[in-house]
Amino acid sequence: MRLRTRGRFRWRWLGAALLVLLPFLSPEERGDVALATFVDEPAPIVARVVPVETTPGAPAPSFSPGALDGFLVVRTERFVVRAEPELTAYAGRLALEAERGFDVLQRLLGPAPGPSVELRVVSNARELAAVAPPGSPPPGWATAVMYGDHDLIVLSLTSPRSGRFIPLFAVLRHELAHLVVDRITGGRPIPRWFDEGIALWAAGDDYAGRQEELVNAAMRDHLLPLESIERGYPSDPEQVPLAYAQSLDVVSYLVDRHGRAALRQALREVGEGTPFRQAFLNAFGTTVARLEEQWRQDIRVWYRWLPALVSGTTLWALISFLLAWAYLRQRRRRQALYAEWDREEVAAERAAAPAEPKVWPDPDPKPWGGIRPTHGQGPPGGKPEAGKGPIVYHDGRYHTLH
Repeated sequence: MRLRTRGRFRWRWLGAALLVLLPFLSPEERGDVALATFVDEPAPIVARVVPVETTPGAPAPSFSPGALDGFLVVRTERFVVRAEPELTAYAGRLALEAERGFDVLQRLLGPAPGPSVELRVVSNARELAAVAPPGSPPPGWATAVMYGDHDLIVLSLTSPRSGRFIPLFAVLRHELAHLVVDRITGGRPIPRWFDEGIALWAAGDDYAGRQEELVNAAMRDHLLPLESIERGYPSDPEQVPLAYAQSLDVVSYLVDRHGRAALRQALREVGEGTPFRQAFLNAFGTTVARLEEQWRQDIRVWYRWLPALVSGTTLWALISFLLAWAYLRQRRRRQALYAEWDREEVAAERAAAPAEPKVWPDPDPKPWGGIRPTHGQGPPGGKPEAGKGPIVYHDGRYHTLH
């Protein structure tokens, strides 16, 4: 019995310790890319590039002459994938992932009909400019760019900063989210923080470093004003990760408070021609300024004490307290169990002991034990005769002992 009790105790508290640790473990990177991916580096992505100016009525070219020579082509119902020959293994999988992801995003954000979309994939980020529309090169730190006017997405397999492989399918979902938003709004302008936040939220961004960026900035009161990322992200590359983190957190805050239907309504009204701020007010019942004020208040409440709570020292102190409390509780239970066993043993010993003879009480007890000298009180109605021996009372009569 004691072995089973101890076993249950160990498994119970081991499970409790794992549950305490689970929220602080880094999430596993999603995606099916066979090449290595890294969650310690965000994938900087640009939402839109200003289209190049062309002669009125003439379509802008989407690539420079000869830029796509030798690229293989994979076609699906809504996508055309052009990839470098060495990326043959990725082209088909990327096309299927694009079809699936586009359906998911439309169910989430709203229908986004339009012509087929072209995906251009290169292995090195330095080659993105060559396959991008002339006059609209991507930023030097970008791994992917969505050109809404061309229904075009260009992607790199590696990061321009480190040269390491990126989570390609996650980046693709992000850019497809931009495409869906662009089609729903008809390409009308919306704030950059709103556009990027929706793309990160809809694509299921799970990069743990964004939360760290947000916590650090909140602790130092270095959060960026939303108006500073109204038209574009900061020119300082060091502030770009914070801008992404804030955009995601603000949009998540909106969805948590008002629901997905309000988000879809805001996008739909912008697409119908309503100015963004009016559509925002109609959908969410508040202004952007009021939203930012409420969001910052919540940030102050949560992120001022959260780092101390989840620090390594605090976490291990909590685990130590739980283990000590569990030990004391188990010790009390064990002492109570031992006391119960002692009582059971005493009861068993008493039950096994031989029965003692029953002693019947004297119906007429005498203070002198039933025997008295002859000079004491005699039998009822008279005194004992002189010279006689001791008198004994038995069966209701006095008897003289000889």
